[in-house]
Amino acid sequence: MEDVDADSVELVGGKGANLGEIAYIVKYHGAQVPQALMVTTFAFQRFLEENHMLEAYAQITGAIDTIIMTKTISNEDHHRQIVELSEQIRNLIFQGNLDVATGLGLEIMEAVDSHGLQNTYLSVRSSGLQEDTEEATFAGAAETYLYVNPTELLDWIKKVWMSFWLVRGILYRNSRIIPQGLIKPAVIVQKMFDSQVSGVMFTTDPVSGRDVIVIEAGYGLGDGVVSGLVDVDRYYVNKFDGSVINIHIGKKAFKVMQHPSGKGTSIESVDNDLRDVPCLNEEDIKVKIAMALEEHYALSQDIEFGIADGKVSILQTRPITTRVSNEQFHLFTDGRI
Repeated sequence: MEDVDADSVELVGGKGANLGEIAYIVKYHGAQVPQALMVTTFAFQRFLEENHMLEAYAQITGAIDTIIMTKTISNEDHHRQIVELSEQIRNLIFQGNLDVATGLGLEIMEAVDSHGLQNTYLSVRSSGLQEDTEEATFAGAAETYLYVNPTELLDWIKKVWMSFWLVRGILYRNSRIIPQGLIKPAVIVQKMFDSQVSGVMFTTDPVSGRDVIVIEAGYGLGDGVVSGLVDVDRYYVNKFDGSVINIHIGKKAFKVMQHPSGKGTSIESVDNDLRDVPCLNEEDIKVKIAMALEEHYALSQDIEFGIADGKVSILQTRPITTRVSNEQFHLFTDGRI
């Protein structure tokens, strides 16, 4: 991560480039970006080459573009063909070999060891070329997997690659006029941060457009907040002096935590005495970080954060103006894919 910045999008995708770009800014203001390594777009290309899949991959992506350009999205046959091609390309990737003992798989695992990530749970996250830009966030278009055991990492990297070709991602790219053949997925492999409280900081009110910071927060991992599972606390904060203007306390009955098995996540109940009290205190509200990131990008930002034992981690930042709603994805997929 230390070797990438905003100029590395072609190599590590938009989300990966953003993490490298903000790491120093975040550290300067007393927080951190969890340690990470990037599985680059060239690694995906090499995966296809090692498995002699380049021609088949190009044929399927070309077929998707052809169907999208020649038929309307409302046509039932058109939708069926996209679903079939989505399954074909995901099966193609699934069948490819990514082995710990040889080639690309061996090099990835050597990088995990050299970064000291071999004995810790990992998050495995997508990072596309057009992802987390002013034009397109791709929020939710590909999958993220949490609490991955390093011994199973290669399988989960393949699953992230496959998830770029879920129907919702294909249709979102089409809505942004991005040809499917241009997709070069990168993957972020990052040390898990065990958030006790997590949330999102908007440097402009995303509903009213007012020039205030809006923070939505709840207990546990950020999945519960961004998915809408948690009835979050909402804080309205003055951007210039950090004072809290108003607080709405949500009924935080649930939280997302590490699964008792150690792998993945589960939904747990929040203790009754914590549900109706603020999950953040004044020290947790990091206005300086939010303002520094907004100033750096010269755009209002949507910043995901986690807090554990008083330590703040910034998990990603992206422009606020292109945030994609779950409703849009349900519109694309009719809620069935």
